[in-house]
Amino acid sequence: MFSRTKIFFTQFLSAFGLADVAIIADIFPARERDTGLVSSRELVEAMASGHNELGPYMREGGQVLHGGSVQETAQVLRSLLRSGDVVLVMGAGDIYTLTDIILNDEE
Repeated sequence: MFSRTKIFFTQFLSAFGLADVAIIADIFPARERDTGLVSSRELVEAMASGHNELGPYMREGGQVLHGGSVQETAQVLRSLLRSGDVVLVMGAGDIYTLTDIILNDEE
């Protein structure tokens, strides 16, 4: 949700700091409308460029990318996946379909 992302923005910044690659999809609105309060692009930009007193939000060599829609995120993920990679998908709404798109090589 947009409001939840805005409230926990600072916590989200460091949540994926140990990942090799974090792909942030568009925020699922749930019962809200996008009022411009916050965007996944803002989160990605802040993660990529920022740091706090504990250090950078992403580890050295770590990468954060904006995925876009679930379908666009699947395309980004598909372009990066290599044999032996481990993928963790978290989110709300239709993000679960990302797995089907990747495993079934759907567009």
